Amino acid sequence: MTVAFEEFERYAIYYAPASESPLALFGNAWLGRDPANGLILPRPDLGGLALQHIKNYTRSPTRYGFHGTLKPPFALTPEKEVGELDQAITELAARMPRSNPLRLMVKRIGSFLALCPEREEASVSVIAASCVQELDQFRKPAREEELNRRRARGLSDQQELYLQKWGYPYVLDEFRFHLTLTDGLETNILDLLEPRLLEATQTLRQTPFVLDRLCLFGDPGAGAPFRLLKSYDLCGE
Repeated sequence: MTVAFEEFERYAIYYAPASESPLALFGNAWLGRDPANGLILPRPDLGGLALQHIKNYTRSPTRYGFHGTLKPPFALTPEKEVGELDQAITELAARMPRSNPLRLMVKRIGSFLALCPEREEASVSVIAASCVQELDQFRKPAREEELNRRRARGLSDQQELYLQKWGYPYVLDEFRFHLTLTDGLETNILDLLEPRLLEATQTLRQTPFVLDRLCLFGDPGAGAPFRLLKSYDLCGE
């Protein structure tokens, strides 16, 4: 089924692994959905966890699709068309080198679990910063209620400056690349899930990871799942 880019309320620039890669096969199955085609996927058997429990622990990341955020969701400014955004991402990807190889780890970030690089990697940060800055001409400024919703979590002075300038507080030197695996959960649930996810991702964590493409995602609105609209290979130089 062909999806028209114009059908979406918001857009985001994410990293999502190629659909047949081991990382995508795991991540999409864990979240129960392939964002490229919208298909519902069977969840993996992780140490006897009940299917409904897995669904309960992953509601938010399931909606967004298995991904790492590069430029957070934004409404398109009225002065721009999505075709222009597509062209700008194409041009950015054509001159943006892939990241250096790195290893992933299962990590707690606050109250949720994610796959993260074992160490900070400058080449990943450069890709994300380029997406945030160079594509910001397409972002409609966030409404005050959205800004206040983010402020409610508590922001540093630097994060507040980024929120005002870029519409999101966790960018540039506040950015930490991660592939979200769960919602925010109680500590006892994290204690239950973490060893099971460590076991399930053992091979993935031993395999070098390269951030090698940008992905345009679309948000249909009304709480519907995000869709992967198009991927753009990085130049590899």
